[in-house]
Amino acid sequence: MQPEKTKDVTINGRMFRIGLMSPLKGDWIITQMGMKTYGDPENYSRVQDAVLGVCSILKDVNGERIPMAVYAKSPDGAPRILDPDLATDLDSIQQLIEAGLDFNFRPFFERKKKEKEKRDMLEISATLQ
Repeated sequence: MQPEKTKDVTINGRMFRIGLMSPLKGDWIITQMGMKTYGDPENYSRVQDAVLGVCSILKDVNGERIPMAVYAKSPDGAPRILDPDLATDLDSIQQLIEAGLDFNFRPFFERKKKEKEKRDMLEISATLQ
């Protein structure tokens, strides 16, 4: 079954669309989690880049909802929130990052948990025989 490609969420009264990040970026983030380097400021900045890079704010334009990028890098490489209202809204940005991580990684971790439970049951069954 193919995963959903996008998910629309409402955060603090604004509509956002979260997309899937590339598998290579996702793998890098999972590796950072496993190595416990996720909290390193440089690595966390790269995580923010990956998550916010697949997020859009949905704006009403002529009665139609149009996705507009939330985030980009300046020519000098500095991160930049594009929407002026979001540029100072820590709460919404934090919730958007959390929702983006959840959308991109929850299915992966749920599958891994089920695989582990199945292996554990097989080991218990083999031990009881």
